[in-house]
Amino acid sequence: MPIVGALAGAGMVKAILAVCVAASWITTESQTYTLLYMISDIVFYYLPLFLAFSAAKKFKVNPYVALIFAGMLVHPTFSGLRTAGEAVYFLGMPVKMATYTSSVIPIILIVAFQALVEKLVKKWTPDAIKIFFVPMMAILIVAPVGLIVLGPLGSILGGYLSTFFTFLDQKISWVVPTLVGGLAPLLVMTGMHYSLGAAQSVQRATVGYATILAPGMIASNMAQAAATFAVSIKTKNKELKTLASSCAATAICGITEPALYGVNMKL
Repeated sequence: MPIVGALAGAGMVKAILAVCVAASWITTESQTYTLLYMISDIVFYYLPLFLAFSAAKKFKVNPYVALIFAGMLVHPTFSGLRTAGEAVYFLGMPVKMATYTSSVIPIILIVAFQALVEKLVKKWTPDAIKIFFVPMMAILIVAPVGLIVLGPLGSILGGYLSTFFTFLDQKISWVVPTLVGGLAPLLVMTGMHYSLGAAQSVQRATVGYATILAPGMIASNMAQAAATFAVSIKTKNKELKTLASSCAATAICGITEPALYGVNMKL
């Protein structure tokens, strides 16, 4: 909830950009568009960092150490290793090179685990060395577990889900948009939609069209917009009415995170 304002504000900038492009007032090739899109995309791309700080305050742990764990998920080096496509190992154990930008659940799980580690380490650490020893041990313990186990959970489940949906698409294709549309909010929260997006890319390259992700996601986006718009009409709370109105506008343009996290999940 603390970052809803940033999500909604950035989402509105994205929506305005989409309208400007549709009206031919600006082109996607212009530097003005590039810079504005970059600025409006920061809160979505680096969502794990924003959530890490909020989660750290909720779990009562060091928020700056939590930012380290969020940073490792979106660091250029990690992204480069993922893009290279080669197997990556940490202490001899395989690391699932998942995509964590815009994800929600992985960093919350990691910060929750950080809370457990910090609590245990603080118990037997002398006060004289707590200032560096506790953060050091948290980093050395939580980071590997986060990269190897907690972070990739959504991606691993997404991989299985992608295989399952691909099978369904080949056998009973009408079921896939129904399931994706219904599960889309959960898929986005866990980052599993990236796996389905990869499957859809393969499908598009093979047959020239895509049915696995896009149809269901469009239906879900419009449902998010409609639900949020309904809230904006029905609520008597002026602040919520303003928030819901802006979230509905951004959801229509395909940016559903403000509507999902700011209004619909809460209600």
